[in-house]
Amino acid sequence: MFSIPAWLVDLFVDVHRVSVVLMYILTVLSWALIGYIADVLINRERHRRRSES
Repeated sequence: MFSIPAWLVDLFVDVHRVSVVLMYILTVLSWALIGYIADVLINRERHRRRSES
């Protein structure tokens, strides 16, 4: 339910035909990427606020 790659795969093929290990790896990588992007955006905003002071 929390697997973004599974949502996308389900649009094109039956999710049960895809390797469970592959879906697990893609899920972990997608959440890691989302977390990294969130960290970059937060740090950019913090840096901008500090430079304004």
